[in-house]
Amino acid sequence: MTLHPALRNAALALLLATGSTLALTGCEPDGPAEEMGEDIDEGIEEAQDEIDDATDEE
Repeated sequence: MTLHPALRNAALALLLATGSTLALTGCEPDGPAEEMGEDIDEGIEEAQDEIDDATDEE
């Protein structure tokens, strides 16, 4: 069974519109908790680098 070309095109357009909407919804800006988590991660990485540098000097 094949779909009528107009129905197939409408279904494809609906699928593309839905996919685009879902993709754009996932790109929301970071909230305060996300930013705080990233700051903590950066601080831990910097501390690890400093520890590594200090232990390498000995």
